[in-house]
Amino acid sequence: MATTIQIITGDETASITVSPGARGPAGPNEVTIATTSDGTAELYIDSLRFEATNGGPTQLGELAWESADGSIDAMLESSVIAAMGEDLLIRVRNVTNDPIAKGDPIAYDGTTGASGRLHAKKWVGANISTAKLFLGFAANAMAKNQNGYAVWQGKLDGIDTDGGVEDWQDEQIIYAVPGASATLTNVAPTAGEYASAAVVVNAGSGTSGILYVRPSFDVARPPQSTTFDGLPSASASGAGARSFITNCSTNTFLATAAGGGANAVPVVSNGSIWLVG
Repeated sequence: MATTIQIITGDETASITVSPGARGPAGPNEVTIATTSDGTAELYIDSLRFEATNGGPTQLGELAWESADGSIDAMLESSVIAAMGEDLLIRVRNVTNDPIAKGDPIAYDGTTGASGRLHAKKWVGANISTAKLFLGFAANAMAKNQNGYAVWQGKLDGIDTDGGVEDWQDEQIIYAVPGASATLTNVAPTAGEYASAAVVVNAGSGTSGILYVRPSFDVARPPQSTTFDGLPSASASGAGARSFITNCSTNTFLATAAGGGANAVPVVSNGSIWLVG
């Protein structure tokens, strides 16, 4: 038996007929008729109210209230949930041979022609040359040639925060560091560029960890005054980086700097070593 629902806004009424036997892209119980009283099938409404006790969307393309977080959520492909006004997701495609897992940090890797569809790759290895390539964290697993989403801002759950090299704790900032060993770390970089990638909201093993993603970019500068052993590596600091040390073994201009002495001198990186100057 068909059910007719009327939506009344001001002096306009829309009649929507739901037929239990109807079947279309969404399956049974599809809306089969939606017409206004003047036959235009167009209706403007003042507001739309969701069931406030709902647990969120459960199928692709559904929009629903999510009571736990107090947000209107949409379910995207691969069961990715986007909370309106809270999450910012970037549509990406993995075209590498390296599968991307949910929660992996990912980087920009070109586009599909002029389509604007961004390609993504894992944030690991020597191919990550700059922090500015950071795209966020994978919201879903992506095999080769599979589409997905990068979380650029918002909450990302299902993260193992203590299953890697480091044991992340609540409220720690997680940094994305480029270079030959491009990785994530809870240790603040002392030289070179980096992205402050996320904050640990809830530390947990397995799938109980939660990150809040909100990247920002910066460059770590060498300390203004330190000992030679306190300097970051010259290569990480980059050519032209400057600092000042208080225990240099020599004060000869452009000599290789080393500790163990009593000379207070400025030093400069040539990209591989620190020099007096």
